[in-house]
Amino acid sequence: ESAIAAEHRTWGLHERFTAAIAQLGDDQAAMRLAGVYAMAGLADDWEENRQTCIDVLCAYLRMPYQPEPGYDAAPAERLAFRASREVRHTVIRFIAEHLRRDAAVSWQGMNLDFTGVIFDGGGFEDAMFSSGSVSFSAAEFPEGAVSFSRAEFSGSDVSFFRAEFSGGTVGFDAARFSAGMVSFNAAEFSGGAVNFFR
Repeated sequence: ESAIAAEHRTWGLHERFTAAIAQLGDDQAAMRLAGVYAMAGLADDWEENRQTCIDVLCAYLRMPYQPEPGYDAAPAERLAFRASREVRHTVIRFIAEHLRRDAAVSWQGMNLDFTGVIFDGGGFEDAMFSSGSVSFSAAEFPEGAVSFSRAEFSGSDVSFFRAEFSGGTVGFDAARFSAGMVSFNAAEFSGGAVNFFR
C-alpha cells in the first residue's frame, strides 16, 4: 500500500511539473507568473528533483530578454515589458529567499546557472552561497539596482567571468567572502556603480 501511495505521489509531482512548464511557456505574463510560483513550490516539495526545478527557473532567466523600450514606445509594448520584467524579478526573488538562513526550505548547495542573464533589478540580500556552483558568467547588469548586501560567500564556487557591469547599481555592501572561490576574471566595469562597502 505504501508503494502504491509513493507511486501516486510521484505521478502527481510529474503532473505538477508538466503543468508548471506549460504555464512558463504561456504567452500571457500572468500565466508565466503562476508557472513561477508552481515551479518554486514544486522544488520545495520534490527534493529528489529539486535541482531540475531550479534549473528550469534559471533557464527561464536565460531566455532572450529585450531591454526597456523607453517612453516613446507604444503603451502596450511598455506594459508587456513591465509584465515580463515582473515575472523575471519574481524568479530572482524566489531563488534568493531560498538561499537565506531562515528559509523554510533551503536551496543552498544547489547549482545555479545565471550564465548570460540580464539583471535589471532584483536582489540576493542575505543569500548564503555555501556550496554548489553558481555562475554569473557573461551576465549583464545594464540598469536598475541589484543587491548582494550581506550575502555570504562561504564555500560555493561563484563565477562572474566576463560579466558586464555597464549601468545601474550593484551592491556587495557588507558581503562576506570567507571560503570557496569568487571570480571576477575578465569582468568589465564600464558604467554604473559597483559597491563593496564594508
